[in-house]
Order: sequence, then C-alpha cells, then structure tokens
Amino acid sequence: PDPLRPVIGSGYGPLTAGAAGCAESCGALLALAGASKLYRGARGVAGSSAIRRALRMTRRRWRRVEMVAGGLECAVGLVVCARLAPLVGALAIAVLGAGFCALLGYARVTRAPGGCGCIEWRSAPVKFARTVSWREIARGAVLCAAGVAGAIGAAYGPRAADRGWWFGAGEHPG
Repeated sequence: PDPLRPVIGSGYGPLTAGAAGCAESCGALLALAGASKLYRGARGVAGSSAIRRALRMTRRRWRRVEMVAGGLECAVGLVVCARLAPLVGALAIAVLGAGFCALLGYARVTRAPGGCGCIEWRSAPVKFARTVSWREIARGAVLCAAGVAGAIGAAYGPRAADRGWWFGAGEHPG
C-alpha cells in the first residue's frame, strides 16, 4: 500500500489532510476563545489578563480591545472552519499565533500576574493569579505552525505536504 495514497474521497494526501485538520481545529479554538472574549466584554467581566497588565491598559480600554480581538478571532475561526478562503484563513491563524506568542512572551518577561485571557468565562482574583507559562506561549506557537502548514496546503494544492519537497527531498512544486 502506498502511504501517500489520497485520503478516501478528499483528494488530499494523509499529511496535507492532517495539516488542514490541524488548521481547522485551531480555527475552532480561535472561535471559542473569541466567543469567550465577546461574552466577557458583553457581561462587563473585569479583565484579569496578564497581557492587559503588561500593556498597562485600563479596564475600560481593555474591554474595547478585548471585544475587537474577540470579534476578529470569531471571524477568523469561521473563515477557517467553513473553508471560505483557506489560504487567507490559514495566514490569519499564523499571524494571530505569532502575535499571541509575542504578547504572551512580553507578559512573561514583565512577570505580569494573570493568565493568557484566551478561554476564561470569569476573572480570577488577583491573589490567585499566576504569570504566563510556557504552555500558553506554546499554544500560540501551535496556532502559528498550523497556520503556516495550512497555508502551504492551500497554496500548493491537495497533495502539497505529500510531495518530496516538504521533507527537503528535492522535488519542488511548480
């Protein structure tokens, strides 16, 4: 059996299908995180994010920023999960993931108390707040990597990841 045989009925090889599935899973995660931010903003839940504290934003200003970020995350998640524009959606995930890594890295360096602010429905008291961990930064890196892999798959076609060039074997698409 050929390991590069397309996944049944999809036209995608196993690696490309895996990259697309990872990007779609990250799109669903973004939509959930965006919904959480929109919920918190609509309910007026005080933002306890380490990013807000690191950037020294007031709660009122952070609420507006969080609403915009939540709307953007929901929109990107919808585009990715519905496969409306695969390349644009994958690139948006990559950019958001890189931005999350930068913001969370800055919050970690400044030792700002609080979580990442991704998916929380209520704020934790400051006395229980911890600083951003590497796990939260790694989630941003996974989003970025999934976006890059999804963009490669969208740009080079159904069997992009199954070609030799993906692994550096010399066969370049084109």
